Amino acid sequence: MNDVTLKIPKKALYEFLQQLPYDEIENVLNEIKDKHSSLIKLNRMQSLESLNDIISIGGDALQDTEKLYE
Repeated sequence: MNDVTLKIPKKALYEFLQQLPYDEIENVLNEIKDKHSSLIKLNRMQSLESLNDIISIGGDALQDTEKLYE
């Protein structure tokens, strides 16, 4: 199945969902939640990647912290 991205006015989406059986609406909403959740996780990971190599960590947390404040 190929993914398609469309911008649909809320009113049109609401009218479409009213035509679906309740269990199908639930499936659609769960799929949207899953995709949205994956995008959020991906964005968080990408923002953390920019923090790589900012400081060198040598395995001694106290010593590393002291170096940060020197």
